[in-house]
Amino acid sequence: MVCFLHAMHDSASRNTSVGRLSSRRRGEQVLHMYNMKIKLMMRILLLCFLSCFWFQLSFAQNATTDPSEVRALNSIFEQWDTQVVPGQWNISGEPCSGYAINSTDIYSADINPGIICNCSYDNNATCHITQLRVDALNKRGVFPEEFVALRYLTFLRVDALNKRGVFPEEFVALRYLTFLSIRANYFTGPLPAFIGNMSALTELSIGFNSFPGPIPKELGNLKELTVLNIRSNNFSGTLPPELGNLVKLERLYIDSCGLSGEIPSTFAKLTNMQMFWASDNPFSGKIPDFIGNWTQLTDLDLSFNNLTGQLPSSLFNLTSLTSLSYINFTKKSKTGLTVGIAVLVGVVSLLLIFAILYMRRKKSEKEDDEDILGLGPRPYTFSYSELRAATEDFNPSNKLGEGGYGPVYKGTLSDGRVVAVKQLSVSSHQGKRQFVSEIATISAVQHRNLVKLYGCCIEGSHHILVYEYLENKSLDQALFELSPKISDFGLAKLYDDEKTHISTRVAGTIGYLAPEYALFGHLTEKADVFGFGVVVLEILGGRPNSYNNLDPKKISLLEWVWTLHENDQTLGLVDPRLTEFDETEATRLIRAALLCTQGSPMARPSMSRVVAMLSGDIDIGTVMSKPSYLTDYDFKDVTTSLTSRFLVEDDTPSTSSKGSNVRLNYQSGGSNASGASVNVTQSLLADIKGEGK
Repeated sequence: MVCFLHAMHDSASRNTSVGRLSSRRRGEQVLHMYNMKIKLMMRILLLCFLSCFWFQLSFAQNATTDPSEVRALNSIFEQWDTQVVPGQWNISGEPCSGYAINSTDIYSADINPGIICNCSYDNNATCHITQLRVDALNKRGVFPEEFVALRYLTFLRVDALNKRGVFPEEFVALRYLTFLSIRANYFTGPLPAFIGNMSALTELSIGFNSFPGPIPKELGNLKELTVLNIRSNNFSGTLPPELGNLVKLERLYIDSCGLSGEIPSTFAKLTNMQMFWASDNPFSGKIPDFIGNWTQLTDLDLSFNNLTGQLPSSLFNLTSLTSLSYINFTKKSKTGLTVGIAVLVGVVSLLLIFAILYMRRKKSEKEDDEDILGLGPRPYTFSYSELRAATEDFNPSNKLGEGGYGPVYKGTLSDGRVVAVKQLSVSSHQGKRQFVSEIATISAVQHRNLVKLYGCCIEGSHHILVYEYLENKSLDQALFELSPKISDFGLAKLYDDEKTHISTRVAGTIGYLAPEYALFGHLTEKADVFGFGVVVLEILGGRPNSYNNLDPKKISLLEWVWTLHENDQTLGLVDPRLTEFDETEATRLIRAALLCTQGSPMARPSMSRVVAMLSGDIDIGTVMSKPSYLTDYDFKDVTTSLTSRFLVEDDTPSTSSKGSNVRLNYQSGGSNASGASVNVTQSLLADIKGEGK
């Protein structure tokens, strides 16, 4: 009986163990099946997403642009003599192609002019142009009436086109337009009342024009506006009270536009205001108390006005306010502000006290240190402490090098961006306003081959520029690899116009410096002409200006070219990898380059004349003899006499080469041992002629 009971217990134990094991296996199987189902569902969802994407894309690619819009776009660009960068989108065939349907970045500096299309109309069969951007053409003319045909536009930016006339009435027909920017043109007629009919606008920018007369009250009808920029115009009169109806307004730029009178009380309704720039106007009356109720305000500039009274105390409680400028009021105003601030010091928090002390310390510096607060347009400004932290207190281990303008350090900003921090050591007697104005101009220049300038730092004696960071590489290497990024663009403008002699070290690269700059530090616009001539010769020859691996007679590019020229063998310079080229065009380029590299600045042409020479609009004439900087330092022939024969130029138009084309075809094979890209001469030569035209 006992044995039987033991046997029963052992059997039950085994069954229990088997049951537990089976339950665990079933659980694992269920979990495995669940995971498999999840993976299958994810794959199905991904497949559906890709199918929808390719479905929509195929429809977009098969859709065609509205023919009336195609005609209008072609007519506009033909009148503006504007071409599209090849490969971006098709200006003459199907505009809604390439970047126009695949890219959403209308602000990209690489796409100018650029369009964006919407191909969802008529069941994805029709494309309409919805965005158009054209910047900085610098060609005189007017806005064509064909704009009225682009009726589906929602975004239109045509800045710095050098266009004249009055505000185009055709814009009113663009009833879907929400963004309009026509900054930096030359509009001279009064701002029309019909602008109030463009009711869909959310952003309007007409700054840096010459609009005269009063601001029409109808501007207050644009109740969807969040941004209004009318700065730097020639308006007269006062701010219309109707602008207080723009209750969605977040940014208002009315600085330097000639307005006077008081700030309207109706502005109290603009409670969404974030940026309010009203400097450099003869505004009068009391500083409005309602400004303190703009709880979202981040940037306030009331400087260089005739306002009186105290800033509202509630203004200093705004945690969002990061920039405040109210300098250069009347004496009465300054006294009131001092008393007001003194009272606030006694009642506000410790943090506010430190903020006021900081502001008072800044106000005690020289006047041009304050000017940056009231300046517009303004570049982004970094604090000195921010750049010290980014470069680890300008640690020598972070030093990238030192050029003619000062040392450069590698730094990492708080947002993770790696930047190049350049401490300017050049001496400039410009005031702070002029300096920042130049930096703002440089920052606004956008080009794929210019190193981007993020901003600057101007605190006391510290003048610092912050650039995008690029790995070390010289300009000539970058040019021959067809990916140049040029830094220090525009920094020569930081010198006074009268200060053409540089007392510090010469800034530049040997081989491209004009003799008067390299030897005496004499800086003129003709120094750039010299460098341009050297680059043209490098492009044609497919080699750098100095190359020690060549025959001794060819090491110096300029010396070799002049030897060829004097022996009537000028075309011997042309890159031997060119199997076909137009000899007339090549000769024209070489002769123009020789003229650009003359020793005397007076003997070099201006860049405008160089462009005319390369375009064939004027004859180059007879090129003078070898420059003295070559003969004086030719130690192999010290008896070479110097010549003083100058070029006789003929301003009459040349028609002999007007219709000629440069044909550049390389052999399919061949080595690239020289270090230059095989197609360097072809692409850069085409760029010189194309951009010159």
